[in-house]
Parts: sequence; structure tokens; C-alpha cells
Amino acid sequence: MTAREAARIRTASGCAASISAVDALVVAVAETRPDPIVLTSDPGDMAWLIAQSPRVIVVVAT
Repeated sequence: MTAREAARIRTASGCAASISAVDALVVAVAETRPDPIVLTSDPGDMAWLIAQSPRVIVVVAT
């Protein structure tokens, strides 16, 4: 189920060709956690993906 959610998020972002499938998987897994926080060196791509999520996910740039 998580892989399908990652694919949905990545496709819905409109940037599937340039956004990593791994980044989408990180967001999909974060959706399943209480109070999700994602640490990333690429907050731009994460922002596109998280915008497709029904949950509030905190992004912290490292």
C-alpha cells in the first residue's frame, strides 16, 4: 500500500520525471507516522510531494 501511495503522490506532484521515487516513498511512509518530520537536503522536491499529502508533514532542511 505504501508503494502505491508513493506513486500517487509522485504523479500528483506534476513533477514525476524530476522527483525521486525514494523521496515520494519517504513522504508516503511519513504519512503513516504520528507527528511526521522529514529531514532532507532537498526541501524543494519534498515541498512538491508534501503538498499532495492530506497530512501535515514538517520538513527540516539539513
